Amino acid sequence: MAESTLNVDDVEFVKELYPRVREDDAAIERYRAAIDRLPPITVARGRVLVDGFHRWQAYKRERLATIQAEDLGNLTDVEILKES
Repeated sequence: MAESTLNVDDVEFVKELYPRVREDDAAIERYRAAIDRLPPITVARGRVLVDGFHRWQAYKRERLATIQAEDLGNLTDVEILKES
């Protein structure tokens, strides 16, 4: 697993690979308040979101350009679903 810095706008959200997303405004706002203490999001294939939807949304709302991410590598769709 490699840690990297991604442009917030380059993170790719694929709804079919992220089965549990139900946007929670309160969680996003809590994350905005703690933005400097959040763990990295998790991606695969360099940019496909695996975990961290609400953290990513907090970064977007804060209009931050970059986000820390851990890349799981070149996973298949099935592996991404399993990880998420």
